[in-house]
Amino acid sequence: MIQFPPQTQKSQRNSKFRGFDSRQRSLWEIIRDPQTYRVSAVTISNGGNNLGIYIPLFASSSIQNLAVIVPICYFIVCCWLFMSYTLTHLPGIALVLSRYASKIFPFVLMWLGFRILIDSESYRLFLPNT
Repeated sequence: MIQFPPQTQKSQRNSKFRGFDSRQRSLWEIIRDPQTYRVSAVTISNGGNNLGIYIPLFASSSIQNLAVIVPICYFIVCCWLFMSYTLTHLPGIALVLSRYASKIFPFVLMWLGFRILIDSESYRLFLPNT
């Protein structure tokens, strides 16, 4: 059984904003939780998008370029993780995220996809050649 540290008064106060049940659960309960599979499905589907972007980038790069690209990618991922961790632990932002994130996030992703299509001019692939 995974042992979580005892909750402090601050963590008890903010536990309702975290978006998950903060009670002690065994690893088996976590594995059997349907939410685990929902998160996994989103992660895998997002991974396909990343493969389509990064495989051509890495395949066409020299070793010297990869020596620069890979550490920068890891640094950026660490920055995103730190920012998301910090933001979700602020009570005001956590409250807004827990209430509205599921409603706003799909539109953010659609906007991002639209911007990528427009900026890369990929929409021209769908237009007839004139």
